[in-house]
Amino acid sequence: KAGVQFALILVAAVPVLTIPLYLFSGAPGLPSQPFAERIAQAPEDQSLEELVARVEEHLRVNPGDADGWRVVAPIYARMGRFEDAATAFGRLIDLDGPTSQRMADLGEALVFANEGLVGTRATAVFERALTLDATNAQSKYFLGLAALQEGARCVSKVVGHYAQSVVVVTAGVRELL
Repeated sequence: KAGVQFALILVAAVPVLTIPLYLFSGAPGLPSQPFAERIAQAPEDQSLEELVARVEEHLRVNPGDADGWRVVAPIYARMGRFEDAATAFGRLIDLDGPTSQRMADLGEALVFANEGLVGTRATAVFERALTLDATNAQSKYFLGLAALQEGARCVSKVVGHYAQSVVVVTAGVRELL
């Protein structure tokens, strides 16, 4: 019985204490801001296409912004806009310099833009990536695929590229463990 009485007193006391607190420290005179309007304005609630359009507009005005290209390039690739991804990776490399990973990402975008075929330009890009880092598994994989697509008569060439990429990936997993 005492617990019920305490609960009733607590239920009655909460509004009595909170209403004066709100009137003193709140802002009852401000106009309301409906939730739907607030979330419509937040960038995290915009569609991916709208966010990409904002970045594209920024890059039209600031084409030398390497960070913008760094952000949009992998997003283009995930969206399946592989030609745009290749262009963006190329701009990033022009502005911020080549790295093995950037070159490999550019090569992969070129391959997917070419419907999965590893062309001569992509092959050159992957070879350049390996000159920057001989352990780049992504480049080794695509060079092995290129050899396979070319109909390499020498099976060891294809197997060699794939085996090297597996060794590099396995070593990377062991480092994580």
